Amino acid sequence: MTVKTEKIHCITIPTPFLVGPVNCYLIEGAVLTLVDTGPKTEEGLNVLESRIKEIGYTMNDIEQIVLTHHHPDHVGLTASFPHAKVIGHKLNQLWLSRDRVFFEQYASYFKTFYMQHGLNENQLKV
Repeated sequence: MTVKTEKIHCITIPTPFLVGPVNCYLIEGAVLTLVDTGPKTEEGLNVLESRIKEIGYTMNDIEQIVLTHHHPDHVGLTASFPHAKVIGHKLNQLWLSRDRVFFEQYASYFKTFYMQHGLNENQLKV
């Protein structure tokens, strides 16, 4: 299905990460859509909320969120939109739900991986 949109707004959100700022996009179409949400930081939330307001909307007006991938600089503020439908890869849900078992398995995998490649227990504590 192709939908012609009236406007696509780039919203640049600062991050505390070395990758620098992240771009989110507010799409005014058949459904008001936000592509990615930025990192879960106070500054990120303030910038996102301010830019959405400048464009003429509130956070509650966002009807759906499209997540490009699960990195924290792209999904961090997703919970700030509790009424929005979230669309993304099915594996995003493991990150968004903060599933304890998933994160324990994730940590165990990387601990084993790093130790197999020469790191010791003390180096892993850093």
